Amino acid sequence: MVKKTDDDFDRIVKTDSDGNAKIKGEGFLGFLVPKSERGKEKVAVDKISKGILKDGLNLKENNGSFDVNGEGQPTLKEFDTFISEFSDYIGKEIAGVRLGRDKNSNDVDRVLTYKYEKVPGRNLKRLEVGLPEVS
Repeated sequence: MVKKTDDDFDRIVKTDSDGNAKIKGEGFLGFLVPKSERGKEKVAVDKISKGILKDGLNLKENNGSFDVNGEGQPTLKEFDTFISEFSDYIGKEIAGVRLGRDKNSNDVDRVLTYKYEKVPGRNLKRLEVGLPEVS
């Protein structure tokens, strides 16, 4: 978490390699940014429903578990919007599974996502789900 706010939505800001938020108007072409926008954080993913982002969430190194469609939780549609926009931002596909408690219903109440990583030496992604390597 970079900064705690009381907004209706959460957001992910763009950061440099040290984890510091990038600021609009800084850098070589900063003069092109309108004055009203200068000094504001650059946003990577905006309008993320409350309940999706959590302290310590790291989808690159850890599998994720997200409760949806319950009281005080994001809807499945809100989660799908977030994961799609986040995937576009990082340039990697994120796979997951939708789960429900009742086998007689199609209602989803949890989504599991798998961590992602880049395969060394190739421009492909693979999931770390405990499956054996294929040669």
